[in-house]
Amino acid sequence: LTGVLGGQMAAGRASVWAADLTAKGGISVCKFTDGAYAGQPAVVYKATGQGHTLYAGAIGLADELHSALVRYALSLAGIEPGPETRRHVEIVTRGNVTFIINHTAQSTIVRLGREGKAVLGSFRGGAAELPPYGVCIVQ
Repeated sequence: LTGVLGGQMAAGRASVWAADLTAKGGISVCKFTDGAYAGQPAVVYKATGQGHTLYAGAIGLADELHSALVRYALSLAGIEPGPETRRHVEIVTRGNVTFIINHTAQSTIVRLGREGKAVLGSFRGGAAELPPYGVCIVQ
């Protein structure tokens, strides 16, 4: 797949074709680039009332393409993206408390981009160090 999302080129593979899309009433922002569906819309954008609709006709998007599509959707909604994490690392903020959960068997570091104090786990210099399946709670 290839296209322009929020003014930035985006490209990557999808593991499964999922829908035969048309851009009727919308704009094809990504197209399939090879195989039987080459040239057909892969992601369609449409302004809907005061909102926006994005429909992806493929699943199993490559990580970079998936991230670009999520960032584009967030920008359309006026939402600032949170910290970047590896797949299966969860960040949830409730009030002034942030929960960081590592659902993987590998250690990881998550940079929150702010200072804080660890209530549970290790948090120094704006970054949480999580062991496999570890949790860090930052206030």
